[in-house]
Amino acid sequence: MDNFSKVDRNNTGFSDRLMLILAMFAENEGTLGVSEIADALDIPRSSVHRILSPLVAHGFVERTAQRRYRIGTEMFRIAARIESRFEILQVAKPMMESITAECGETTVLGLLSRARTRFILAHKVDPQLPLRFRLELLTNQDLIWGSIGRAILAWLPPLEIRRALAEAGPSMVTGAAAPTWSELLKENEEVRRRGVAISHGHRAGPDVIGLSSAFLDAHGHARGAIGVIAPSARMTPDKQARVTKLLYSHASELSYQLGYLPRSRPMMPGCFDSLSFAEHHPK
Repeated sequence: MDNFSKVDRNNTGFSDRLMLILAMFAENEGTLGVSEIADALDIPRSSVHRILSPLVAHGFVERTAQRRYRIGTEMFRIAARIESRFEILQVAKPMMESITAECGETTVLGLLSRARTRFILAHKVDPQLPLRFRLELLTNQDLIWGSIGRAILAWLPPLEIRRALAEAGPSMVTGAAAPTWSELLKENEEVRRRGVAISHGHRAGPDVIGLSSAFLDAHGHARGAIGVIAPSARMTPDKQARVTKLLYSHASELSYQLGYLPRSRPMMPGCFDSLSFAEHHPK
C-alpha cells in the first residue's frame, strides 16, 4: 500500500481514481476491501463502490464471498494478450535488425489488431542512412494498403477479408480505389504462392516499394507480418529477390517460434504450406 499516495479529493475525477484502483489490484497479490482502498487513496468509500461496480460487471474485478475484491478474468485475459504482443516484439527485433543489416533498408513489423481488420505498426529498424522514412508507430492502420496489410490479408478467412475491404478507403498516396473482391482474392493466392506481398506507392510514398511476409501462430492464423520498405530506385530485381528470401526465412522462423508446424517447411519462398490455408479457412 505504501506505493500509492493519497489523492487530492478536489482534483481527481472518476477516471483518475479508476486508474489508481486498477493499479492497486495489479500490485496486490491477494484481495482488497473497500475500506483498504478508500484509506489508501483517501477517497470516500461510496466513491470506491461506484468505481468497483462497473469493474465487477465487466469482469475486470471479482467479488469474493467475504465481500472483498480480486483481479478478474477479463483483466487477466487482456494482460495475456498484451504480454503475447511484447513476446512477439522481443523475438522479432533481432530478426529485423539482421534484415536491415543485410539489405540496408528499413524493416517494419505489423501486428494484427484484435478487430482483425486493421494492424498496428509496432516497430521499425532504420539503416544508417541520412534520409529515413517517417512512419507513425503504434497506430491502427487498414489492411488494404501497403505490403504489411496485404501479406496479412492473404492468411485471413474470407469473412474477415470482406470486413477489411468494406472498411477500406482510397489510397492515401495516389487516391486509387480499393481493389475489388475478385482482384483481392487473386492477389491473395499469388501472395501465398510467392511467400511475400509486394506494394508500389501504397502508403509510405509514390516511389516506395514494400515487401512483407506474414507469420502465423500455432493454429495457422495470421498474427502479423515483417516487411521492408525502400525507394523503388534502390530495389533492383536482384535485391528484391534477396529481400524476398530474407523476409520469408525470418517470417517462417517467427511462425515456428509461435508454434506453427506446417506439414512441410519449404526451403525457398513460397506459401507456408500448400494445405494450411484451405484447412484453416474453408471457403
